[in-house]
Amino acid sequence: MLPKIDSPQFNIELPVSKKSVKVRPFTVKEEKILLFAQQEDQDKSVIDAIMQVVTNCVLDKTDITELSTFELEYLFVKIRAISVNQIITLNVRDEVASTEEEPVWNKAEFDLDTIEIKFASEQVEDKIELNDEYMIKLRYPTYKTISKFDAKTIKDRPASSLAVELVGSVIESVYSKDGEEVFLLDDYSEEEREEFYGSLSTANFSKVQRFMGSAPYLYGKFSYEDSNGDVQEKELKGLSDFFMFA
Repeated sequence: MLPKIDSPQFNIELPVSKKSVKVRPFTVKEEKILLFAQQEDQDKSVIDAIMQVVTNCVLDKTDITELSTFELEYLFVKIRAISVNQIITLNVRDEVASTEEEPVWNKAEFDLDTIEIKFASEQVEDKIELNDEYMIKLRYPTYKTISKFDAKTIKDRPASSLAVELVGSVIESVYSKDGEEVFLLDDYSEEEREEFYGSLSTANFSKVQRFMGSAPYLYGKFSYEDSNGDVQEKELKGLSDFFMFA
């Protein structure tokens, strides 16, 4: 029998929740999963691959489906850094030399250790007062939540209903101000949740939308030299950018 190769273990602290997650580096198995996702070049394939790879590499009881999108992305990037190298080579379109018919690509290096979670300029409260008696607690979206709104799932459903449900999905709970009552939205049926979303005032619903729009995101910045020898800066926002340029 061939020997089993033990992997080193690392602890990564998530920047917002401050949760410490024990992980191992990628293996060839995970690299193949990522390679196939890049070749398919579809958002869902990339998300599925990231979730599978992170699930494989997490060694403790962390439920990655409950992590906010930006912390899952941060965890993935940090695992990538300890697995291969914190320096990655990116392909950047040279806007000076490129034409629509013939794009020209430059190589640029990016240090994954400089990646950060960037907050929106407007900080929005995660608790909203509904009336004199009740409040709602909000949560940032997870990929588990977002996956409920893929093309297959939402087929033939009215756009207005989907928009309300998507915004409503960031409502974690309803609770009374005196603390006597707490209602977790995940404990209720889709019909019950829809009825509750529909009962929100326009002002309250707008506040929920503002919270959703203010979610933090994965952010990085790097410099590269164009064909004229001028130094240009490029920003990466969200994991899709990292996959697009890598």
